[in-house]
Amino acid sequence: MITNDKKQELCEKYDIYLRVIDKIGNKIMLQQHFVELALELNIEKDKFKIVRALLELENGEIIKKIKFSNTNNKFIVFKKYAIRYLANANSSQAVSAVSKVNSNKKYYDNIFKTKFIITSIIPAMKKRDLIINFDSLLKFLEDINCNILYSKNHIDVYYKHIGVGLKNYIDTEEFVYDLNILVSERETRLKNLKGVEVQKVKLNRRGKEESLYNSTIATLVRKKIYIGEIRYSTKDNCLKISAYYLNSSNNQSAYDIALNYSICYNVLSKIFNCDIKLFFKVVVSNEATKNNLQHELNRRVINPVTKELRDDNYLIELLKANNLSEIDFSKMTISLVSYSL
Repeated sequence: MITNDKKQELCEKYDIYLRVIDKIGNKIMLQQHFVELALELNIEKDKFKIVRALLELENGEIIKKIKFSNTNNKFIVFKKYAIRYLANANSSQAVSAVSKVNSNKKYYDNIFKTKFIITSIIPAMKKRDLIINFDSLLKFLEDINCNILYSKNHIDVYYKHIGVGLKNYIDTEEFVYDLNILVSERETRLKNLKGVEVQKVKLNRRGKEESLYNSTIATLVRKKIYIGEIRYSTKDNCLKISAYYLNSSNNQSAYDIALNYSICYNVLSKIFNCDIKLFFKVVVSNEATKNNLQHELNRRVINPVTKELRDDNYLIELLKANNLSEIDFSKMTISLVSYSL
């Protein structure tokens, strides 16, 4: 039996390991991704040291490993002492265990988010010649206004962050309207957790029109659409915004892609009072899905009246059906990315 003193010693020894898995993976992470991150963030210089450390944590009952789907890959999952340690709790009974997962969706979402950090954020830091470590990574994410590490229930905190850093470009009325909704939702959740009976917040949008015109950044996050960066370009006199739709379900419906693209553009156009340029990136898990989706978006459709091919491709037809115009099209760009998982 491993004593609590020994567990505490291991947690302190590998504190940075636990903080990375907690912050980036929310207490779970694919082992191969953690090894990549530990090397990229200069936590260790040797892959074998990382694997040995993980074995030590596993044998010390700080983490466990579970096989992922029908592969040889394994997920690192926190045991209760790791959670207790990071929460600075007096006992394991004071914290909740990582909930059991009945489908692979949570794991795929985790894989996509971690892969985003590895393939997009860390290379961007290197391009800027920044020091690469865990603390500088967290600071960089805040500096570029990325919300990949914000949970869907804490987007009001993200609003407050960009409300300070981007205050010169904010449409105050629309921004405050969204923020008040999010604060109210959070207060309701907290009351429910405390056992206070209150009316449930309606989170699910009903109908296409409501989704298009009454969504917030929290809506985007629930749809797995994250802000990668927001920065003002003096050269182009506009806010340049990159958004990533982490399509872990490999949804190949052109209709759904176009709707999410339109919602994202409308949300950002609404809360900023200046010109924006949206770079919307749809991330899928393999090249075949990427190619199929690209073909679907680019195909020409037939006019039901004349029976002739329309001038616009299917994507443009769908965007027009979402009440977007040529002026909007000049402010938005979509691209497809494969993570080749």
